[in-house]
Amino acid sequence: MHWQTPFLPALRPVLAPMGSRTARSLRQVRAYTLCQLESALACWVPARLFPKAPAKENSRDHHYTRWRSFWCMLWQALNPEASGREVVRQLQALFELEAGPTLSEEDGAYCRAKARLPLAEFSKALAATAQAANRLAPPMTRLRSRPLKAIDGSALTLSDTPKNRRAYPPLQCADRPSFPMLRIVVLFSVLSGAISAVASGSLAVSELALFSSLSQQLVSGDILLGDRGFGCYPLIAWVKLSLGVDFIGRTTRRVDGRRRLRRLARNDWLILWKRSATPVVMGRVRALVGAGARSGWIAANGGVGQYLDANV
Repeated sequence: MHWQTPFLPALRPVLAPMGSRTARSLRQVRAYTLCQLESALACWVPARLFPKAPAKENSRDHHYTRWRSFWCMLWQALNPEASGREVVRQLQALFELEAGPTLSEEDGAYCRAKARLPLAEFSKALAATAQAANRLAPPMTRLRSRPLKAIDGSALTLSDTPKNRRAYPPLQCADRPSFPMLRIVVLFSVLSGAISAVASGSLAVSELALFSSLSQQLVSGDILLGDRGFGCYPLIAWVKLSLGVDFIGRTTRRVDGRRRLRRLARNDWLILWKRSATPVVMGRVRALVGAGARSGWIAANGGVGQYLDANV
């Protein structure tokens, strides 16, 4: 089935001027050897993210340093059917070319080194690659050259293991098999298309709650682009008042054009979005958008929200 998104057509030439190149680029990168992969991508990842530990584990100069283990793990991730022994053989070939030390064929040392990699550094490496991509991309002239970031959510099917079922309970489907499901929310730069940050959780965690954990990636003056799943009053008011970020997107709320404050252009209205007459419990709001919401902001702001139609 062919899927089309008819929203924001003016941004398509900016987002994909040469069409989709993901599949072609992925095939090319998967064909790299371990040495070629590091040579091609090392300039995008700062080496300071995976330094030698000052003490205890990873503090001595072993064959599997943090930096080397990171590239071995990345190569294996790009080749999901490759075993640990294949990674070791790639490293053996590299050591042979560089007159390095003799490496055992067993993959136990590599697996232990991979397990010791600090997870917090991976998110920093992802953000660093996005920053490098933004520096290489041509500057954006639309929207007064303000930084434009997009947010979107999805769900992935995981391997059907007891551990995954406990962490990511599957949907209960009586008529078909069910698998563990992982919900993800991705923040990426519209300038380069590079992913800046990812948040994940089970299906019991909402996309708005996952988005709140990515709010530190937004700075005042940014413009956030999202679909109708994010076009709700609490989120729009929170990002505007607490973060200084404007929002462009669709909303599930029905907008009556006859009640607009002013008509700006075709399909472009200035409206007043009042908060619901139903009292909103602040605890529920914090659970919705995360603990970063400023206490009392719904009562403090005069019920004014901002909404820009995505068809403009």
